Amino acid sequence: MGGRQHLFLDSAFRVTGAAGFLGANVVLEALKAGYRVRGSVRKESQVKQLESYFGPEFGSQAEFVIVPDITKSSAYDGLLSGVSYVFHVASPLAPPSTNWKEDHINPAVNGTVAILEAANETKSVKKCILTGSIADLIPWPDWPAPEEAVTEDHNYDLDVSPDLDFKVSFAAYRASKLLAAKAARDFFAQQKPHYGIVSLHPTFIFGHHLLQTSPEDISGSRAMLWASLKGPDQRVPMLNHVHVTDVAQAHIKALDPSITGYQKFILSAEPGFSDWDEALRHLCNTAAMASDSDPPTSLAELPLDVLTNCIIPHLDATSFMALCRTCKAFYDPSFRQDPSFWRIAAQSTFRIAERPAKVADGAHWQKLYRNLMHNTRAYTWGENSRGALGQEDPDEDPPAPPRRGMLRGMRGPIMRRGRPPAARQIDQRPYPFEMFESKDLGIIADLQCGGWSTTLLTSKGVLYSVGAIDGLTFTADQARVLAPLKYPAGFPRSIDRYDPSTAIKQFSSGRSHILGLSDSGKIWSWHSMNEPAWNIAFAERDISEKTQVYGETSHLHRNQSISLGSGSVRRVVGGWSVSSAYINGTGIVLWSPANRKHYGSDIGKDTLIVQHTVPVPKTNYVRPARSARDADDAARELGQTIGEVINHVILEHFVLFVTDLGKFFTARMSWNEGDTTGHVEDIVELVALRADQDTVQRRAQKLDVQGAFRSFAAFKNDGEVITGTQDYLAACWDLRLSNEIPDAANLKRIPALQNSGVISIAFGDYHYHALHSNGTITSYGREPKRCGALGLGGHGEAESRLRGLVQIGDTRALCQHGYTTGRKILFNDVNRQWIKFLSSGGVDVAEAQERIRMTIQNATALGELSEWIEQQGSDWDKEPGIAAADEDGLGTHYALSVAAAGWHSGALVLVNDELSKKLEESCLLKEGESDFSKVSRILPNLLRWARDAVLGADCTNSLKTFGPNPSEFNAPWNHGAAAEEGVWYKWARDRFPRLELSNGEQMPGSDDVPFDQWKYPRPNFVLDQDFE
Repeated sequence: MGGRQHLFLDSAFRVTGAAGFLGANVVLEALKAGYRVRGSVRKESQVKQLESYFGPEFGSQAEFVIVPDITKSSAYDGLLSGVSYVFHVASPLAPPSTNWKEDHINPAVNGTVAILEAANETKSVKKCILTGSIADLIPWPDWPAPEEAVTEDHNYDLDVSPDLDFKVSFAAYRASKLLAAKAARDFFAQQKPHYGIVSLHPTFIFGHHLLQTSPEDISGSRAMLWASLKGPDQRVPMLNHVHVTDVAQAHIKALDPSITGYQKFILSAEPGFSDWDEALRHLCNTAAMASDSDPPTSLAELPLDVLTNCIIPHLDATSFMALCRTCKAFYDPSFRQDPSFWRIAAQSTFRIAERPAKVADGAHWQKLYRNLMHNTRAYTWGENSRGALGQEDPDEDPPAPPRRGMLRGMRGPIMRRGRPPAARQIDQRPYPFEMFESKDLGIIADLQCGGWSTTLLTSKGVLYSVGAIDGLTFTADQARVLAPLKYPAGFPRSIDRYDPSTAIKQFSSGRSHILGLSDSGKIWSWHSMNEPAWNIAFAERDISEKTQVYGETSHLHRNQSISLGSGSVRRVVGGWSVSSAYINGTGIVLWSPANRKHYGSDIGKDTLIVQHTVPVPKTNYVRPARSARDADDAARELGQTIGEVINHVILEHFVLFVTDLGKFFTARMSWNEGDTTGHVEDIVELVALRADQDTVQRRAQKLDVQGAFRSFAAFKNDGEVITGTQDYLAACWDLRLSNEIPDAANLKRIPALQNSGVISIAFGDYHYHALHSNGTITSYGREPKRCGALGLGGHGEAESRLRGLVQIGDTRALCQHGYTTGRKILFNDVNRQWIKFLSSGGVDVAEAQERIRMTIQNATALGELSEWIEQQGSDWDKEPGIAAADEDGLGTHYALSVAAAGWHSGALVLVNDELSKKLEESCLLKEGESDFSKVSRILPNLLRWARDAVLGADCTNSLKTFGPNPSEFNAPWNHGAAAEEGVWYKWARDRFPRLELSNGEQMPGSDDVPFDQWKYPRPNFVLDQDFE
């Protein structure tokens, strides 16, 4: 059984067990939650039906057995072996009978007792869940008065004689349920079993029968509803009802270990209308229909808010698309691409993080949902300190030698490795490469970078990390390949089976620690790859762990209430040297990261109780839902002056947050006594960042703040992104008590980030990336020691210059021209080969010599040539011949997220392999299309000449990569001219570009070399501001 916990679903009288209306839905919810299920039925035909339904998706995760007589405990001999939880699913309404006691009462009572006895003889069983009915809680024979509420703990006398002559089936049903529930209570009180019992009491259950194939199969409460729909009479009383999916999910939630002993729960929706006519009139009035109009006769005539609020949320993606195909009105993009449906579907299924700038883009979320299942890849680039890129194959790449040298300032260790030339340890990657074996992890939902690590979150809630979480420790505590983060002994790993306490729904990588928030609301903190996490608890405040299903609602919608109750954690954020969480009712809370330095004596414990936390003042406001009001005048004032926190980030010395009023605030963090105690005195508004009130009212969901270390980005107005540094926050803080206005010189409006669909910005120490809504990533800043953190290339100096990188000592920085339109990271190999070919001088290096030198000496030439390269190298997958094969319009590579920290970066990317192959084929010249024999003869000689005449030291460095045979350097496939010997790229006869510059200068060249034209109009470069 693979060590997993099991569910055993058995049948009660007149229920085909796992094949029944409720039973099949419970099986489905259990399988979706990751459990293995062993269900019982009465007939062989039912086994085949269940295997046919569940087998294709869940395979051996479910098995079904035949138990013909459930009233004998011996019937379960051997069937509960290894089972952890037993579900006894209730019977439906009873059909007529002449012997009520033998046909209904005894089977219900004896069946309940039999399964409880069998479970008591099986030590592995932890809990039994009994499906009762609301009828179990109502005394015989009368119903309570209309004004009297039925609760789980009332003191009614629930006894009834089994020998009564029941006149109708429902009366016998009620009696059987009362007596079966009494038998369960008596068993628990007298036998004192080693397991707990949960008794669930649903009202009328309606919904979809998973296995039903015809109307003749309809029975029970569903038959009553069906009769009401077919005939003129109302057969279903207007009582409380509950959906079958909700009841099934309640069975799974009853497994919560905090529910102990014998407990009862009523399952019911809120009361609605007094009768069905009133309900129908409500639908008509909602649609503003005239009182004499005919009621709706089809779904298409229902009001839109009824569809979106009452019907669509109960559909899965397949059912929703089936509904959309039923008529033209539903297939309209405004309905078919409903943003709320697809966002929730993507987030709840794949744990995709919130994207404030994309909340209302239904087409975006629908495409993500369709592609996330199979096409998500994890890429990394930059410095590979401590193996943070996760690209090495341990069977081929030997580990790096012991560390040597000094610490690299505040950043960490200088990896002057001094390794022998034969070692294949990756030092750095100037281009994105896929992480080793990341595709084997399943669907990847999120990727984040730490100072020396990269961490992935899968759709199953498992965190995998590589590198070293804390790179400043002088131990070999690192992972060379992606490995699951560990939990304390006794906690189930989500890699084995789903458990809400360890399944992570949101996480955050700090510089040297990782925080995770589980589905149940637990906070986990990791400080080491090889040691288990701590469950974080606070001595000064309680955390509620009763949370909703991930992705079910979003606090970013101001017309909805917060999905979590007071005391529950909304998110966790790891900072440079501080941990934080947003707790409903408390606000932003800070504490020192859990590591040996701060809490060394508690190593090995499951839970770390943090004795000292620092709340950020005035961050605890939660805006009331809909028509609700603030609790008091103080809360009302806080809501009008500060607002509700939408997001926050932790920088080196400051916390920064944005509220739903469009206001940005900051506060300085002060720490002392070994960095375990501290305080935040107050908050100050960053008035220069305040959003326009029109924007706040229209598009509140686009307000956001992002940042790390010493840099931040504020998303204030629609399409406006402001970047800044900690220096500006310090100036605002120092002037908070005066009337002086801080100098906004440190606030930048980078042209490339304005109105360009920026979704998020990820900051490393000295570089940063912007993720755009079209799936591209642009890079800015600088990369120390030419480590490749910008991801723009740079195997040679000439190659990096074509992308607009300027050499400053041992650092590369983006040229000023690059901040006007940005420089995209290229994921397609053919784009890289094209740039490599041009950087080598093109087809005639001697003729291009002066132009190449001009890019070294002339900033205008370098900047404008890099822009020309940017235009020419973009949108290759949007060419008509390629785009025609792109069904989703996402191109060959579509970035979902980007992350950065320290000197490296990463991204999650949707990859269309078939389209990539088609693009590559389109770049190859077919045999006979052109004669390249001349090129193949002259290119090696030209490259050899260029090695000394132009490229100099860069070429010498490049030769090292060819091992003992440096002559391979001259091979055309090593310079982007050919894919392999005899297979040429279509640009193999292109020359190095020649441009007429905007200042009137002309790049030199022979008379027979024309000036190259721009693919798009040359931009008006903004060169009079310092954007770095």
